[in-house]
Amino acid sequence: MSFKVEVIADNSGKWASNALRFRTRKAAEEYGNGLWGRWMAVKEYRVRQSRDPVNREEFDFPGGSARSRRGLLGRISDRAARRAGKR
Repeated sequence: MSFKVEVIADNSGKWASNALRFRTRKAAEEYGNGLWGRWMAVKEYRVRQSRDPVNREEFDFPGGSARSRRGLLGRISDRAARRAGKR
């Protein structure tokens, strides 16, 4: 058993996933949360059990672990503000 992430990323309302299968629900949740934070098109994500074999132990979010879209966007805003000399 493994866990996969499914997303809705358009107006069709259909769930889609890729080939990544995680050993734990927590690892899949972290990956889904990372997608949600990076892809502005993702409207929803969920984690489902899969019968596929595990092919990913955990997910390392580029630039560190993102726990929420708000945290990611805050970091992006801070960077932009520093570049503009506002912070």
